[in-house]
Amino acid sequence: MKYFIIFLTLIFMASCGGGGGDGANKPPKILEIYADKDTVKPLETIYLHAKASDPDKDRISYYWIIDAGNILEGLRDTLCLWKAPETEGTYKIKIKVSDGVVSVEDSIFITVKLLALLKVEPSSLDFGKEVNEIIVKVSNKGEKPLNWDALKEVDWLTIEPSSGTVPPDMNVSVKANRKLATEAVNRTKIKFVSSANIVEVPVYVGVEPILALTDTFVDFGKDKSFFYTKIYNKDGGTLAWGVITGPTWIYVKPSEGQIGPEETTTVYISVDRSTLHYKEGGYSLNVKFVHYPIGTYGWKELAVRMDVDPEPVVEPAILNFKKDIDNINITLSNKGSGIFDWQASFNSSWLDIQPTSGFVGEGKSVNLIAKVNRELINPGNYTDTVLITTDVEDLTVPVLFAVGPILSVNKSFIDFGDTSILERIVIKNNSYGILNWNIDERISWIDPRVKSGSLRKGEAVSVDIEASRLTVPLDVTLNDSFQIKTNDIDTFVKVRINGKLQSGRWAGSNNQQRLVFCTVNADKKIIFNMSFPLLGCGSLREWVIRDTFVIDNYNFTMTKEEFNEKLTIQGTFKSPVEADGTWKAERPEDECVENGTWKMTYQ
Repeated sequence: MKYFIIFLTLIFMASCGGGGGDGANKPPKILEIYADKDTVKPLETIYLHAKASDPDKDRISYYWIIDAGNILEGLRDTLCLWKAPETEGTYKIKIKVSDGVVSVEDSIFITVKLLALLKVEPSSLDFGKEVNEIIVKVSNKGEKPLNWDALKEVDWLTIEPSSGTVPPDMNVSVKANRKLATEAVNRTKIKFVSSANIVEVPVYVGVEPILALTDTFVDFGKDKSFFYTKIYNKDGGTLAWGVITGPTWIYVKPSEGQIGPEETTTVYISVDRSTLHYKEGGYSLNVKFVHYPIGTYGWKELAVRMDVDPEPVVEPAILNFKKDIDNINITLSNKGSGIFDWQASFNSSWLDIQPTSGFVGEGKSVNLIAKVNRELINPGNYTDTVLITTDVEDLTVPVLFAVGPILSVNKSFIDFGDTSILERIVIKNNSYGILNWNIDERISWIDPRVKSGSLRKGEAVSVDIEASRLTVPLDVTLNDSFQIKTNDIDTFVKVRINGKLQSGRWAGSNNQQRLVFCTVNADKKIIFNMSFPLLGCGSLREWVIRDTFVIDNYNFTMTKEEFNEKLTIQGTFKSPVEADGTWKAERPEDECVENGTWKMTYQ
């Protein structure tokens, strides 16, 4: 069976051999072979064409054979894409056609010649972080003039010129503007386009923002509390920054941010002296403006200096305890900035101050109490000095201190008014030693019942002051003062009395030794009574004038007729407590007349 199958196969293959009446195979025939162009430039791609037929109608195959270059596609097809070699020359292109038995070949020649080819040097542009301009050479490697254009993709590149014709060769300036390049690493490309070819040139620009300060030193001195400075980005890209200050007495706002190319940021710097003690030479530090990342870029420093200037002020300027003051409050204030330490010292055993040390903050004050002890101290005047030592300056406060008697009078004014004739004052010794005192007698209308004396510490004496209106004119107010003299200090007591007619009972006598009295009421109206003998007529009669008479300007006249007898009284009030006048009694029947005088005082 095996041999039978092989035999049938051989018979079949013999029947499929080359055509022809005589059974002989005829070779394929190449009808045409050509290229799109006979002359191409180096590396140019063109299509190759071939066409063939077979007389025997056999199936045929194609195969391209080249001397140089590359078959990009269609190696076994009638249409082939060929890329020319870079080297100039004439190259043979051959096509081989086969019907499976017989093969035939044909060929053409293609010339590779550089007619026009745009070339750009260098082939890439690396500006790094500092280079701003690179010169590019544009040339034509062929013979045919070539127009070109440079196309960019970003705004931060400038190309001058951006077009032209070569030959001749041209120098083109390519500049990078880092102010517009915001990334740390910026990549792009420039396309140099011509009818011959397109050249792409990669571009690299490194952008490094540069932190800069408008100020490198600021001195706040004693009074300045704030300052404005500026930080800016000297180059392109985005600058990320922050602040490192350290001590808590300086503040920066804002303390971080971002700055674009050649942009500035105003920074407010302030200092707070209130928590700092006075320091000789002041305080200094460096404010670090950091360019992030700090490990790459580092920082810039702003040197800052400041003085803390406390101003100690003590009040009062003198401690005068006199004879009667035991405690005095002292205020120690800080009118300046910062904090100062202080300590108080003194020499005398009779003086004490609490507290004796501490500190005073900015705008603050502390209260001290100074006390004196007069026990076991002999009378006299004493002095000392309180020394307040601070770390800024020393303050001295004089101290005056006295030991001795102190006069105290309970009244500084006595008003006898319209009616009073007796008032009381109390004289006391309020301090150490013996107080000797006496009252002057210059005023005629007062009379102290006790005029002098001596008092020990704490002792007191009551003194009655009696007033007499005998010498006080009517309707007149007298003001005066009497002096109490002591071995301490003298004092004056003011006195006042009104010379007004006193209401009440008045009594006196006439020249006939008869009682005369009257009653004066508050309306200055009087009821007069008189008893007297009608001398010369042999009889005694008592007259009582019970009618009311109004006093006119303290002068009065009263007439009373009774049983054909007539009594006339005339008088004048000389003072609020004294009056006198005349009287006349008549008896017409007997033609008896009697005259006399009278005087009265207020009882």
